[in-house]
Amino acid sequence: MKNGIAEHPPRPYRFTRKDYYAMGDAGLFENERVELIDGEIIVMSPQKGPHGGLIRKLNALFVRLIPTTHSVGVQPPLDLGLRFEPEPDISISTGAPGDFLQHHPKTAELVIEIANASVNYDRKNKGSLYAKAQIPEFWLINLIDKCVEVYRKPVKDRVQVFGYKYSSCRILRSGDSISPLCLPGVKIAVKELLP
Repeated sequence: MKNGIAEHPPRPYRFTRKDYYAMGDAGLFENERVELIDGEIIVMSPQKGPHGGLIRKLNALFVRLIPTTHSVGVQPPLDLGLRFEPEPDISISTGAPGDFLQHHPKTAELVIEIANASVNYDRKNKGSLYAKAQIPEFWLINLIDKCVEVYRKPVKDRVQVFGYKYSSCRILRSGDSISPLCLPGVKIAVKELLP
């Protein structure tokens, strides 16, 4: 206490989805790719090199593979709570595309992030967030190491950014194949997931 006034350490203001939408409506994010993570507005890295092309490639692949009971989202917002609206590069959600005309999916069966400069952020922060949201499977397409990191089995872990992590991690390379949990019996060659 100083001069009879209680001192409080500085702390960031955490925005809600409502605040975030209002700022977007006011034009504050013009020409910016942003997402809301833990109430903070995160400016996303530019999609350099193969990033954009790989998103298109994966979209075409999954649209061909998924049943009509599911939908593929390309950088769709996920409504993961009051202060969380991440935009993974690809997500597969239960429900037909028409089911999400009025609201964003509240979960996904699979989320995929494609990363170059943001590998560590996506692995630690986004991975912990997706595990907290109990998304069963998270793939990190690591453009630096030319591999796919497959994360499964979300569990509590209080030392992680959002208090959760995936207890299973496999590193797959070009000669390997993967079967998504949401597409039993479907095998995808990892080389199809890489540029």
